[in-house]
Amino acid sequence: AYRGALEQVRLTEDSLRRRVGALPLLRNTLPAAVIGVVGAPLAVFGWLIGALPRLITRRVAKRLVREESQLAAYELWIGLQAFAVVYAACVLLLRHYTEFGRLELALSLLLFPAVGYLSSRYFALMRHYAENLRLTSMQALRRGRLEQIRFWRQQLDRDQDKMRRFLIGEREAAG
Repeated sequence: AYRGALEQVRLTEDSLRRRVGALPLLRNTLPAAVIGVVGAPLAVFGWLIGALPRLITRRVAKRLVREESQLAAYELWIGLQAFAVVYAACVLLLRHYTEFGRLELALSLLLFPAVGYLSSRYFALMRHYAENLRLTSMQALRRGRLEQIRFWRQQLDRDQDKMRRFLIGEREAAG
């Protein structure tokens, strides 16, 4: 019953353990909204310069590889070229549409990996806020269902603990 209920409401074990109330969510909403609005353009750019080469690499490598054992080598070689092409295209676009000099272009090129990493953290943070919002709405709208699932989880933990103690007791008696 417990696992079926978790699947039905699409919750994870971690989110079930997390207790998110309306007040903590409200305190986190304003910073999340500011981060969401200000960070979105940079996050999309970081996602593009990170995800686009990976997508190209995966597709091309799977088409070219003859044996599965060679897939990693093909992905590495194609990935290096794909990232180089995407980064070069970005630098050319920056050079064309901005007044950046050589130093600024070199610095922006060096910052591309950092932007890609920050982009992944941005999307992880937004997923976390969305999960908290969903969990809070479930607590507010269907509190009884959530508490019932938590109770089933406690029962499952107690039953597993009893079984563990029973099996350990049996082994000690046999040993």
